Formats: sequence, structure tokens, C-alpha cells
Amino acid sequence: GQGIDVSGIAQRPGFLEQIPHLMLRSLRNIIRNPMGLRARFGQALIMGTIVALIYHGLESDQASVQSRTGALFFCSMNMMMSAFSVLAVFFQEKTVFEREQSHGMYSTEAFFVTKVLTELPMNVFFPFMQAIIIYWSLDLQNSAGKFFLFCALNILNINAGQALGIFIASMFTDLRITLVVAPPLILPLMIFSGFFINTESIPPYFNWIKYISPIKYAFE
Repeated sequence: GQGIDVSGIAQRPGFLEQIPHLMLRSLRNIIRNPMGLRARFGQALIMGTIVALIYHGLESDQASVQSRTGALFFCSMNMMMSAFSVLAVFFQEKTVFEREQSHGMYSTEAFFVTKVLTELPMNVFFPFMQAIIIYWSLDLQNSAGKFFLFCALNILNINAGQALGIFIASMFTDLRITLVVAPPLILPLMIFSGFFINTESIPPYFNWIKYISPIKYAFE
């Protein structure tokens, strides 16, 4: 009738206490694996350089306008394709998370917030670096406002792509199924972005897809 004495049972830290510990662990993992940072730096540098070499020296004629349009779509698509790079990496993290969360070590909310905050500096710096290379090589408008808008769109697009990758990876328990399902989910966002088909010509039963396509908003 006296019940169970729970005074000696350790309680899980609160939400605000969990985040600093999780962030410290995430930062340690990044430091221990510098190859991941180098790979992302190299990817941003190489892709930016390739676009710069292909589209450098464009004029103001119709052909150059068409080339710039293709370059801008490629930039939007390239940032969005970061969703694929997240799948395998997050799937490994999810396995650890599920094991630790089942033991009550921290909450889902704390893990998600930590994931976003830890990735945010890299998801700002690398697309910004790539945007610097691409913007001036395409000879776009010589305006600080237009330049920073271009950078902001790249940053938002890559964060949207990574968020989509995390969402898809969270839906399945098998990485092989995730890698098979991801392309059919992402490709419609690309097809109905306004580059391959005019947004006004999209059939009514597919028209809703353009509103959830980050590529469409970045490309426009």
C-alpha cells in the first residue's frame, strides 16, 4: 500500500538540458571525421567551378539568356539533390537515435533541433561559397541586393533538400528501400519546377506538385 519509492531513480534531463549535450557530441563527431567536411567543401568548390567554366563569358543575346536559364535551373536542382547525400548518412544516425531514444536518453524533439543547429553553419557556408563562384561567372546583375538574394535562395534550397532527405529516410527502416523510393518522390518536384514544362501547362491532376517543389521557388 506504500507504493514504489521513485526518489532514487534517475530522471531524464529536460529538453533545454539535452540540447547542449547532444550538440557537443555532434561537434565531436564532426571533428573526429573531418573527411565529411572536406567532401562537402570539395563538392561545393568543384560544382561551382564546373558551372563557372561552362557558362563563363556569356553575352546578352537570346542564346546566352537561354544558357543562363539552364545554369540557374542546374543550380536549383544541384542544391535540391543534396537530399540524396543525406539518405545514407542520416540512416546511420537514425539507427543510433532509435536505440538511445528507446532507453529514454533524450527526446525526439531534442535530437531534431540538435541536428538542424549542427548542420546549419555548413548548410550556410558551403552554398554561399558556391554562389560566390557561380553568380559572377554568369555575369548576372551587378547588384548587392540581387547577389545576396541569390545566395539566400541557394541556402534555403539546400536546407529544403536536406530536410526532404531526412523526411524520406525517416519513413523506412531499410536503406535499400529508401534509396529505391527516393528518386520517384524527388523527380516530380524537378519535372514540375517550371523548366521542363510551363507551370501553366501542367495537367490539373498534377498541378498541386508545383506548390510543394522547392526547386520551383528557387528557379523562379
